[in-house]
Amino acid sequence: MPALLPAAATGESATAPLMPRRTLGRTAVSVSILAMGCGSRFLAFPAEQATAALENAVGLGINDLDTAMDYGNGESETRVGRVLAVRRREVCVATKIPPGSRTRDAALRDVEAGLKRLRTDHSALSLHRAGLHRPDLAMHAPRC
Repeated sequence: MPALLPAAATGESATAPLMPRRTLGRTAVSVSILAMGCGSRFLAFPAEQATAALENAVGLGINDLDTAMDYGNGESETRVGRVLAVRRREVCVATKIPPGSRTRDAALRDVEAGLKRLRTDHSALSLHRAGLHRPDLAMHAPRC
């Protein structure tokens, strides 16, 4: 399986991904041109089928996963976390926290709770709608 970071950064041999990739902004992170949304359609399936679909997408080279705390009251992050537990180095996760997180401390608590559900210590992006208009709430993820 292709690694998320370039081979030189991980010490692994380079392999060509099945899905075309692009560099994420000004980072060294390579993401697939298609993302897998893990919202309402993903949650419409039983957990085992949704997990299998996500595993299949990652196997085909889709490494950009979109989830949110609001998707199924955290169930989406929990399902994505099951896959991340064994394939973390292969994927880039973007998650969102609800606009109800009005303070920086509340936003950080929601980010931490999401990371726990995702079974990881970081995400590529933690989006907060209030952050668009409240720079004091803006947080930046240093890695994918």
